[in-house]
Amino acid sequence: MPKVPLPNNESDRIAALRSMRLLDTGIEERFERITRTVRRVFDVPIALISLVDEDRQWFKSRSGFEPVQTPRDISFCGHAIFSADLLVISDATADMRFADNPLVVGEQHLRFYAGVPLQGAGGHLVATLCLLDRVAREFNQADRAALRDLAAWAELELNLQTVRAANASSREKEAQLRAIVDNAGDGIITIDDRGRIETFNPAAARMFGYLPQQVVGEDFRRLLRPDFHAEAAAFLQRFTGEQGLADSQLHLEMVGVREDGSDFSAELVVTEMRLDGRRGFNGMVRDLTERKRIEQMKADFIANVSHELRTPLTSIRGALGLLAAGTLGQLAPQGQAVIDIAKNNCERLVRLVNDILDIEKIESGNMRFELTPQPLLPLVRQAMAATTEFAAQFKVTLVLVEDAACAGVLARLDADRITQVIVNLLSNAVKFSPPGGSVEVGVGLSKAQLRLTVTDHGSGIPEAFQSRVFQKFAQADTSDADRKGGTGLGLSISRTIIERHGGNIGFHSSPSGTEFYAELPVAAESGRVRAD
Repeated sequence: MPKVPLPNNESDRIAALRSMRLLDTGIEERFERITRTVRRVFDVPIALISLVDEDRQWFKSRSGFEPVQTPRDISFCGHAIFSADLLVISDATADMRFADNPLVVGEQHLRFYAGVPLQGAGGHLVATLCLLDRVAREFNQADRAALRDLAAWAELELNLQTVRAANASSREKEAQLRAIVDNAGDGIITIDDRGRIETFNPAAARMFGYLPQQVVGEDFRRLLRPDFHAEAAAFLQRFTGEQGLADSQLHLEMVGVREDGSDFSAELVVTEMRLDGRRGFNGMVRDLTERKRIEQMKADFIANVSHELRTPLTSIRGALGLLAAGTLGQLAPQGQAVIDIAKNNCERLVRLVNDILDIEKIESGNMRFELTPQPLLPLVRQAMAATTEFAAQFKVTLVLVEDAACAGVLARLDADRITQVIVNLLSNAVKFSPPGGSVEVGVGLSKAQLRLTVTDHGSGIPEAFQSRVFQKFAQADTSDADRKGGTGLGLSISRTIIERHGGNIGFHSSPSGTEFYAELPVAAESGRVRAD
């Protein structure tokens, strides 16, 4: 008996069959009605709707046939789905494909077969409507046309099941989505392209104090404090313009207004969506009241503790400095060593307190800048002078490389803050330079910007750490950080200071060293400017 051939798209066909969710399901009258009709129309003992699975044919409806399934390799229907057209076998004993088939020579004693393949999902042939007889017979053109009509009926029912399954799945997913939206902790509000509210979830109702029916159809600006209305209108206009926005999602802080007139800080994330060709927007609103309260408590605590620490630390640093310098008399070598250790640790604590205070000012928006046009080079020299003693501890030399083109070029700077940045970059480079090495400090011009560079000749920044260099408390290696000292805040603070000056900061690193750079816009008051 020849092997039943497999279609070229067999794996896709099997997937389509199983997606219909009909295999091994119960008896359904809508299919039984079809097979009964087939038996009656053609006066045959057996009619089947056969689903051709991977290694079996399973009968969704079997009129006049006892087995629930038979192996695929002895099936007639396996040949029918391969032929992709009505297959008629007038006498199986005279067909070499079936002459020794167990269904022919065995107790079923089948002789005649006619079957039409049925399409499922994606147009794949997944089943057949077939009729069988135990005597040989002819099948004329009228019979073939009638069987094709009945097959169309069966195919409709098969795919109706698929549609029902898809609808059920869609309803299930819709119910899941609705449950997620209804139980979300954040307010979820959808608006149309004219700014009218379309949906308002329970969290939004609790947050704003409105029932959905009170706000659906209303302008979404009703939920904002009046001084945010113009900004909101401009935002919507930008979002709905013909060009749209490059980023289809926006994050912003706003002040919401509750139904009772009270207001609250909120974070809003707006996402563009399109449904059936219609444009709309989904807004997720989070009440920031508690977060703001906690952040303020944290900021107040840090500020209070830091200020309480700074005053006694300043006194202790001064006293230790006098002792270390011998102003109050020479100490024994052992005592001198202890005082030097105490002085260094005190300096470290002072830097930590100052850095924490700066971070608090940055995060609270209270870091003030006094910007005046001035040259960068004198600030670089001051910072280098302030760092020379520190560099000597590491046996590192500071080298200044000047560009004559910088003469007379000014930038709008806060001298104290820029000096702080330069000192941070210098001390960082010194700590990671080899003993006996040097740190080059360069000041030059690049495309109408003053460019500061600080270059060391250490082992470079590990690649895995480079993306976190400017993060708060970031240090490449804990053990190394303990050896080198530092709070992990200096570079984060430096980035903020440079960016507040309208500049940018970055680095280039390799195994032979690292160059940090900071670029600042040249002030309009400057003299000549060279463009590279």
